[in-house]
Amino acid sequence: MRRLLTLIGMLILVTFSTVNAGVPSLNNVRLSEAQNRPQYNFWVAGNVSGATHRHARSLYPTGGFIANLDLVNTSEARFVALLGDSFSQVTPAHADAMRNTLGKLHMPVINAIGPREQAQLEDYQANFGRFQQADFMVGPDVFLVVDSFAPNWDWLADRLSTISQTPAMRHVFIFSSRMPWGEDELLPTMPTMRPVNHPIVLPSQQAFNEQVKPQLTRLSQIKNVYWFAGNITRKHIHGNFYWKDANSSLTIIANAMTNRESDSMINVQIDKFGIVHIIPMNTATGQIANITDYSLANWEADTLAWREAHPQMSFTTHFVNKSIEVLQSKKFAVGIFGGVVMGVIVMMIRRPNTPTRRVRRPAIEPQKPAQQDEYVLLTSPKPHDLFRRLDDDSDDNDATKAA
Repeated sequence: MRRLLTLIGMLILVTFSTVNAGVPSLNNVRLSEAQNRPQYNFWVAGNVSGATHRHARSLYPTGGFIANLDLVNTSEARFVALLGDSFSQVTPAHADAMRNTLGKLHMPVINAIGPREQAQLEDYQANFGRFQQADFMVGPDVFLVVDSFAPNWDWLADRLSTISQTPAMRHVFIFSSRMPWGEDELLPTMPTMRPVNHPIVLPSQQAFNEQVKPQLTRLSQIKNVYWFAGNITRKHIHGNFYWKDANSSLTIIANAMTNRESDSMINVQIDKFGIVHIIPMNTATGQIANITDYSLANWEADTLAWREAHPQMSFTTHFVNKSIEVLQSKKFAVGIFGGVVMGVIVMMIRRPNTPTRRVRRPAIEPQKPAQQDEYVLLTSPKPHDLFRRLDDDSDDNDATKAA
């Protein structure tokens, strides 16, 4: 029986390992076969698209990511995992810029599609091939690249069930764009700097709760599970988030680069003893931080402090401040000056001279005013004439009846 289980486990390992060649990569570098090295590392970064404003979209990825590509190369990492929203816009020009940026890397760059890629999925797949959920292995560790916008979670639930039944598999790393935030005891919700009506959730949250949560809870009781996601925005206090379930090994890490000085990338190291080290590195200074500094308790404390330092203004105050800002802006002054100049120019323009046309109007004879003593006599029938006429008509009618 033990030999049969061992054989089944080996078959599953071979099945997962053979998928490595099919892992989608943005720079067309294939994931090499696992080497017999007890330690290795990889990098994780989310939202590397750069500026996304509709009037100023970045063509290349954010500068913090580009500035540290040489460091990524020298680290001899096995791969780089991007957590979605890797493009400000998916066009052939943006795709070429991404390929040029990643051309210097010697390892594959894996991208879990985010909302921007999903919104232009046809263009994304036309430039980088069909996106599909993928799994691969590095040594005894399993990696899952998840589609956060899938209509159901059958694929992930099936993979988690298989992994839980395979003792030879050690750590489980999951990459997705959206975090499976919940409002229950299992999964936390990140606080925002300003209160929002609804937290960021998965498009198919109910399916996730029904299909994945039971498998995730079971698996995290017997294996170390690390879920990486990238749905942090500027409305959040930090660019990193760390949470570990107190009753299991489930660990959630979020990372996003939002063009701030505090942006960081995460280097994940597995040492020779199989212990996982999660190390956030500031992209501007190279300073290393402790991932536990971004725990939920610290987030809540820092968010509360920020709200107290930045009280929310009323509508009237906001309107007055915006009005003053508009009045003091250079564009407003230029507009007023331009309007005055155009008005003066219009007033100075002389209209072309045209001959005056005289129109002869018919003369109107003045009416003779009525004298005060003048009266107009109106003829009216006398009463006896009316009665005489009625009598004549009556006689005519009587004669007609007698006849």
